[in-house]
Amino acid sequence: MLPDDLVERHLAALRSFLPGTTSSLYRDLKTPGAKTEWEAIVGKAVRLARENGVQAPCMTAIYEKYAGR
Repeated sequence: MLPDDLVERHLAALRSFLPGTTSSLYRDLKTPGAKTEWEAIVGKAVRLARENGVQAPCMTAIYEKYAGR
């Protein structure tokens, strides 16, 4: 069971980030030749969605755009 305030806590954490803050995955994608966790994070999410019949159009589009990078 997830805590009732889960969304609020995560949104509060996101609001505390400085403007221009990016994820390490994003920075890696922008750095030619950098190793990334792309398959482990985004690829896995897309595969799990497909395996379970869940539509994930945004994740799929993002995955396809950067796959093989």
